[in-house]
Order: sequence, then structure tokens, then C-alpha cells
Amino acid sequence: MPGQHGMAQLALLKTRVRLPAAQKQIEAALANAAERAGLLPDELAELLVPTYGLEEVGLRREVLGGVIVDLVVAGGVELRYTRADGKKLAAAPKALKAEHGDALKELSSAAADIKAILPASATASSSSTCSSGPGPSPRGASATSTTRSSARSPAA
Repeated sequence: MPGQHGMAQLALLKTRVRLPAAQKQIEAALANAAERAGLLPDELAELLVPTYGLEEVGLRREVLGGVIVDLVVAGGVELRYTRADGKKLAAAPKALKAEHGDALKELSSAAADIKAILPASATASSSSTCSSGPGPSPRGASATSTTRSSARSPAA
């Protein structure tokens, strides 16, 4: 496939497939793609790390109705809920689920994907010969804000 879409799908598939023979085939395909792109396999892996809408390193913030939902990546992945008045909530309120169910499902899906990809990213980073240091690259964790207001309908 032209562009990076096919390579990104292979990288995501690699995090989900457990069969060793399939892992070898995916690794070979990714190495071939990296060679065609003129990159080292580790450089390609770094380019393919999805941002999942994170605004800054480790944070994605969505305003849904009167609740701020933070997807936080720091030592783990979690969704945090805070009312507009600053009170922290243990879970998403029923009204929020009713009004913004699709947006909450998308955030939960992003959190699950990040949980799945973090071990693979950490392994790639620790075996990398790049001098960028340990841990995920900040470049892979930055994106334009996707904050929604209660006046707008959730986008998929």
C-alpha cells in the first residue's frame, strides 16, 4: 500500500498477534517497508506510533458536557473524570454516558489501544540504537487538541 497507512496497520497488528510465525512475517514485512522508505526499522517504528489525540506528552483532554475527561499516560493508562467545579469523580456519570456515549467509547478504545501498544513501544525503545533516550518519543505523543464542547456533537 502506498503511504504509511499499511505500515501503521502492520505495526498495530504486531501488538495484537501472539503467534510466533505470524510475528516473524509481520517483522519481515515491516523491515522490508523500512528499507523501501530508506529508514532503519527502529526509525520506522518511531514514525508509526499513533498519537491517539494526545495534546501534550501523556495527556488528552476532552470536555464533554460539564465533565472534563482526561486520558492520562503516566506509569499506566487511565481515564480521569472531573466536574467543571473541580470535583474529581471516580467514574463517568450516567448522564455523561447517556449524552456522550460514543465519545466515551472512543476514549476507552484509545486507552485500551495505548495500553496494548505501550509494552511494544517500550521494548522497541529499549532495543533502539537511537540516542533519543529511554521511553516513548515526545514527538509520537503530541498532536493538535481535540477538545470538544457540550455544544458540539461528538465526532468519530
